[in-house]
Amino acid sequence: AESAEELSEAPKLVPGKLGATGTLVLGNERIIEHALTVPALGLHLHAPAGATIRKSFVPGRVGTFELGCEFPGHREWGMVGSLVVTE
Repeated sequence: AESAEELSEAPKLVPGKLGATGTLVLGNERIIEHALTVPALGLHLHAPAGATIRKSFVPGRVGTFELGCEFPGHREWGMVGSLVVTE
């Protein structure tokens, strides 16, 4: 079953550099699936229970971009944060 404790472990701040390759890692050691998205940058990672998913990307613009889990209720339970891209 889902719990608020399980869903509050999302990173709150993820750093990135403009034009530099970065890697998002979604490690899911839990019993339910999660999907990390950064809609403004078109990033999406889906991790079934027990899986770790990695995705490399190169930020094309500076800014602070919302990230979070796309499954219903997960954002409300704390699976949100920001990807901050600097020069």
